[in-house]
Amino acid sequence: AMAYLHFNKLLCGNLKAANVFFSIDTTTCKLVDYGISVPLKLHLRKKSAAWMAPEVHNDEKYNEQSDIWSFGMLVYELAMGKEPYSHL
Repeated sequence: AMAYLHFNKLLCGNLKAANVFFSIDTTTCKLVDYGISVPLKLHLRKKSAAWMAPEVHNDEKYNEQSDIWSFGMLVYELAMGKEPYSHL
């Protein structure tokens, strides 16, 4: 789903475990909540801060790599069973 968005010059903008749905047999997953998917040239609002890349927090230029950072935070969340930075 992320590759599709990036191919179409969109950022996901809200990638986290709560926005990934799995089928009952867990063979399929879907990315949901495209409400803040935006063209690459627009800025994201600060939603889901724990998953956002540093450049998004700092209102700096960002691109597809910001979604990759969020994907890393998603992997952390799934592996650890808790939100990123929840200890802070």
